[in-house]
Amino acid sequence: MRQLQALLRIGQVARGASREDALAAIAAILGESLGFATVAVNLYRPAWDDLPVVAVHGSAAARAAIEHTATPRSSWEGLLDDRHLNRGAYDLRHGEHEWGLDDVATYVPPAGAGTGPDPWHPDDALFVTMTDSRGALLGVLSVDEPVSGCRPTDTELDILVAAAAYVGAAVEQVQASEANGRLRAATRTLLEVSSTLNSGRSTQEVLSEVCQGIRRALGFEIVATYLLDRDGFFRARSSVGHTTGTGPLEAAYPRAAIEALTAPELQKEGCVLLDGPTVERLAPEGTPRTYRSTMNGEGPRAWRNHWLMVPLTNEAGTLTGIIGADDPSDRLLPTRARLQALRLFADQAMSALEAAGRLERMRELAERDPLTALANRRALEAFLAGSDADEMALLVCDLDHFKRINDQLGHDAGDETLVAFARLLERLVRTSDLAVRLGGEEFALVLPGADAATGLALAQELLRATRESFSRLPHGLTVSVGIAAGTQPTNLLREADRALSVAKRSGRDRAVVHHAETIDALLAELTVPGGSGDQLGAVLLLAETLDLRDDATARHSRTVGGYAELTGRRLELDPQRVERLRIAGVLHDVGKVGISDAILRKPSQLDAAEWSEMRRHPELGARILANAGLADVAAWVLAHHERLDGGGYPSGLPGSEIPLEARVLAVVAAYEAMTAGRPYRSALTAEQAAAELARCTGTQFDPDVVAAFLATVGEQAPPAFVAA
Repeated sequence: MRQLQALLRIGQVARGASREDALAAIAAILGESLGFATVAVNLYRPAWDDLPVVAVHGSAAARAAIEHTATPRSSWEGLLDDRHLNRGAYDLRHGEHEWGLDDVATYVPPAGAGTGPDPWHPDDALFVTMTDSRGALLGVLSVDEPVSGCRPTDTELDILVAAAAYVGAAVEQVQASEANGRLRAATRTLLEVSSTLNSGRSTQEVLSEVCQGIRRALGFEIVATYLLDRDGFFRARSSVGHTTGTGPLEAAYPRAAIEALTAPELQKEGCVLLDGPTVERLAPEGTPRTYRSTMNGEGPRAWRNHWLMVPLTNEAGTLTGIIGADDPSDRLLPTRARLQALRLFADQAMSALEAAGRLERMRELAERDPLTALANRRALEAFLAGSDADEMALLVCDLDHFKRINDQLGHDAGDETLVAFARLLERLVRTSDLAVRLGGEEFALVLPGADAATGLALAQELLRATRESFSRLPHGLTVSVGIAAGTQPTNLLREADRALSVAKRSGRDRAVVHHAETIDALLAELTVPGGSGDQLGAVLLLAETLDLRDDATARHSRTVGGYAELTGRRLELDPQRVERLRIAGVLHDVGKVGISDAILRKPSQLDAAEWSEMRRHPELGARILANAGLADVAAWVLAHHERLDGGGYPSGLPGSEIPLEARVLAVVAAYEAMTAGRPYRSALTAEQAAAELARCTGTQFDPDVVAAFLATVGEQAPPAFVAA
C-alpha cells in the first residue's frame, strides 16, 4: 500500500511543477517509500548525448559526489548491458564492474556490507531505465543503500521497475508540458510579429521584423534573409546575430547553389535541413562557406554545423529569397512542429514582402518620372525638406530650343533625347546626389554638402558634355543652368529658377549663380517649363494601392468613382465628361500617398496637428495628377474639400467658383465616408447619411448635386462597385 501511495504522489507532483522541482520531489518519494537512502535521477540530454544527474535524494556526501555531474551516454552502455538485467532492472553485484575506469560519476557508501542471507555490498549498483511512450530513453533511475541492508527481493525489484515506468511517464508529461508551452509562446510571438508585417512597412522593415521574430520565437541566435539580385546572386538584406561586415553578410551565393540546396526533394515541412557533409556534396564548387555554428551539440539529435534554410517563392513559384537560421539556443535539431512554425511564418513574411514591394513601386510612381526614371518634383521637395546637410547646391537645367527637336524629328526622338540627357546627368553626379526631372525639358541636380563654386564647376562640365553628347543632332543641343547654394534647402529651388531665367535671357548655353544682390536687376521675365505626359493607368494603380494601404477605406476610391459617375449621368453631363468625373472619383484621395501611415491608420479621431497634415492631401493629389497630364482632374481634386459658404480648404473658394465636378466629389465622398464607417465611429444608415447631406445643403454642399445624388441612390439598389 505504501508503494501504491507513492505512485499516486508521483503523479500529483508531476502536474503543475517545474521539471527540477518535480524530479527532486520524485527522488525523495521513491527513497522514502521504496526504502533506499540514496536515489539519483539521471536525465537524458539530447543536445549533448549525455545523462546529467539532475536530482539526488540522500546524504550530503552522496549529493556532493554525484549531483550535477554528467556521464556520456556511451559510458552507460557497459552498465546497461543485458547480462545485468534482472526483472527489468540492471542489477550489478560487487566485482561485476570495475568502478573508476570510465566516465561514470560514482558514490560508494562509507558503511560496510549489510547482514542477512543476501546482504547489500557498498559496490553493488541498481539501475532502472526510464523511457517515453515510444520507447526512447528519458533517463536512468539509480538507487543505493537499501535501508534493510539486504538486496531487493523480486517483488521489490518489480515495484522499483514499475515506479521507474511511472517516473518516466511523469518526466514525459513534464517535458511535453514544457515543449507545448514553448510552442505556444513561439506561436504567439510569430502571430504578433505577423500582424505587424502588413502595416504599410517597407521591404527592409519587413525583413528586419522577420529576423527578429524568428530569433525571439524559435530560439535561433543567427537569422538572416537573403534576396535574389538581378545579377543572379543571393545576398543578405537583413540579419540578427551576425556582425556587420563579416563574411555571411558580404558573401554572394550563386543562384544555382541555392536552388541545388533547396530542391523540393530536400524539403521537409517546407524547410531544408542539411548536415555539413550533405552541403559539401550538393553545393556547386565555389559556393561560399562563410560561417560555422558555435551552438553545436553531441549525439544524433544535436545541431552540428547544419544548414537550415526556408525557401521564399513568389506567386509564380519562382525562388526569390531564403531565410537562413543557425545556432539554436537549445543546440538541438528543430522538431517537426518548429519547422512547421518556421514555414508558416515564412509564408506570412513572403506575403508581406510582396505587399511592401507593391507599395514601394506605387510610391515610386509618385516620386519617379515615368519617361526618364529620374526622381520627380515631389521627390525633390521631399529630399530638400528632409535633408540634414549643412550646405547644399541646387542646379536647375533647361534644354535650349528643345521644341525644335520635337517639331523637326518627332516626339519619339524628343523622348529619346530626354532619356539620354537623364543618363548624362546620372554619370556626372555622386551616389549621394539626386538627379531630377522637373517636367518637360527641365531637370535639376541636388548636391548635398556642396557650395556654389562646386555647383558652378559641375554646371560647366554639364554644358560641355551636353554639347559633345548631342553634337549629331541637326542643330546640336545645349543646356542653360541656374545655380543656388546655401543652408536653407526650401529656398533653393526658387532661387535656382530665378538664376535659370537669367541664363536663358542672356543667351542660353550658360550657367548663372544666384546672387540676391543682383538677381532682381537682371530678371525681366520668367520662363515656365512645360508639363509631362498622361500616366493615367499608373495613377489609377496608385489609388488602388492607397486603398489597400488603408484598411479603413478599402474600396473607397472605386465606390466614390461609381457614385460620381451615377451623379454625373443624373446631371445630364456629356458622356466624356461623366467618364472624367468617374476617374476623378477614383483618384480623389491619391494625395494620401504622401500622408503618414500613423495618421491614415489611426483608430481614433485626429487631433489638430494631424488634421493639418491630412488637409494637405488635395494639394498633393493635384500635383501628382497635374504631373501626369490630368490637368482637369487635378483641378477638381484640388477643390473637392471646398464649401459653398467659402469655409472649405485649401483655397476657401465659395459657390460657383468651385468647379461643378468638385462639388459632385464633395457630396459622394462624404456620403461614402458616412455609410462605410471608420474605426472610431460606426457607419450611418443610408437614411441617416441622406439626412445629413440635406442638413448641410446650401452651406457645405450644392443643392442641385445633393438632389441628383439622392435621387440616383434612392431609385436603385447599391451598384456593384459598392462594398457589401
